[in-house]
Amino acid sequence: MSNELCAIYSNEDARETSFRELLGEFLQPCNYCRSCGMHQIEVTINFLLRHVGPNIQVFGGAMVDRPQVEVLTPNVPMHFYSLNEAMFLDLAHTLTAFNMLFIDIGNLYRNPPKPGLRIQYTFPYPRDFEQQETKIRFTYLKRVDRARLVFMVKREQDDFLFVEFAMRYGEDAHRKAYQLHLAPELLAIHTLEGGWKMIVMRLIPKEYEAVDDIISGQAKSKVSRENMKSLVQNSSEPFLNSGYVHGDLRGANICVHVEVKNVLMFDFDWAGLDGKVTYPMNVGRTETIWRPNRELSSWPIKSKDDRPLKNLQ
Repeated sequence: MSNELCAIYSNEDARETSFRELLGEFLQPCNYCRSCGMHQIEVTINFLLRHVGPNIQVFGGAMVDRPQVEVLTPNVPMHFYSLNEAMFLDLAHTLTAFNMLFIDIGNLYRNPPKPGLRIQYTFPYPRDFEQQETKIRFTYLKRVDRARLVFMVKREQDDFLFVEFAMRYGEDAHRKAYQLHLAPELLAIHTLEGGWKMIVMRLIPKEYEAVDDIISGQAKSKVSRENMKSLVQNSSEPFLNSGYVHGDLRGANICVHVEVKNVLMFDFDWAGLDGKVTYPMNVGRTETIWRPNRELSSWPIKSKDDRPLKNLQ
């Protein structure tokens, strides 16, 4: 079995199919999807303690039909100068947390939780958000952006939303853009463990098309490059004049309703007050993306950076 699962597959769906075939005789049809013939197996929780030289690292896994493994700690050195208190505490915290982890897992098996929402192991763990002091549950449908953690979800009211996970987000800038009818409505933003933020917003209406697709000719609408640039520039000016910057204002992050000539911006990860927010590390001009400099790590983002719109030329 290990040889089969360690083989190289064309994609993860092929690996999952092979895994199901190998364990098929042990699986029982689940209560959720008898009609589709899919199966459910009991989750096995695994922890891997990786020991490379004088360092340790902890991994955690949920062994289901599509195994999920995550890095739980960085590589923690066990060799350091005896008076280096910071490194000693890093090691002590890691080992203490590892010990508490086994205690918690033992308690979980002795007192299993009552059945609730079916866990979606191939998606992030949050399954609800709060809006006006009301908890709203949702189910993940698919990942919509290969480069960023953006997902389409379906909530209990049978409507669809976008949920994004990011380490930083310009909440005030997004809300200002929404007031100016330049962004989809931001419904909630929550801070998670590890500094991550969960951002919940409404979908971009289907009448809107990505500027990149329009310019490349892949969209239904046909607009010249110059007219598109003029429309985006004129529409974004009230937002930039209000003291905010987007930071990554290019065709990939802009959609347009050509008939009514309305623009929607999204991806406000870097957005904020003009000159107060900074570019993240390892950002700069590339062969395909224009930016004001080849190296912009931690530079202040200014409105003049958003105004040229050279990526639409």
